[in-house]
Amino acid sequence: MIKVLWKNQSKTYFTAEPSVAHEEHGLFSDAIEKCQNFTNKIQIDSEVWGWILSVSFHAILLFGLGLSLSPKSNSNPPALPPSMIELVPSPEPQQLQPKTESPKQPIIHPDDMVKAVVQKPKAQPLKKPAPRPPQPVSQRVTAMAMPDYLKNPPPIYPEEARKKGEQGMVYIWVKISPAGTVSSLSIYRSSGFHDLDSAAMDAVKRWRFHPAMSGNVPVESQAVVPVQFRLTK
Repeated sequence: MIKVLWKNQSKTYFTAEPSVAHEEHGLFSDAIEKCQNFTNKIQIDSEVWGWILSVSFHAILLFGLGLSLSPKSNSNPPALPPSMIELVPSPEPQQLQPKTESPKQPIIHPDDMVKAVVQKPKAQPLKKPAPRPPQPVSQRVTAMAMPDYLKNPPPIYPEEARKKGEQGMVYIWVKISPAGTVSSLSIYRSSGFHDLDSAAMDAVKRWRFHPAMSGNVPVESQAVVPVQFRLTK
């Protein structure tokens, strides 16, 4: 706004005052500055509140996780100690109902059951063994057979055996008949020399013996007869 201060004859003096538009511009600038300050304040406050909300959210999350991990104290009742005994009241006696008597079954013994189920095979007739030939009755010998040395000739000493200096004892097994004669004979123990054994066999097979007796009856018997060959100087 321009105002006239004074006038003279030749000049007019003016003074300049701020116009209304200028004043309005200043008011608008102040408003804008205040809005910017308010916006900055709101931005700072929103950052603070965002941080507070983040911390609160994490705290609530950790608290909920701790509750889920903590053991439930009341989930299961405590177990009874081993030494504790629970007393259970005895049940009330029940009234017995009269039983209807069933007809008595006949008693079956195990033997009867086995006979009724299992049939025994028929016994096959046993074959009679063939009759054995009669064995001679063994008789008790009361007297052994003994050679009659007085009548029996001595064995002949072989000449070849004498020249070689052979000597020794020959034992001869003899089977004696009831008549006292030699039925059979064999070398029971050799002298170690064939000539001496043969000479002893030739002599004994001609010997006579007193037969063995069973009571007063002569019987067949066996005996071992020693025959010695010895050289004399």
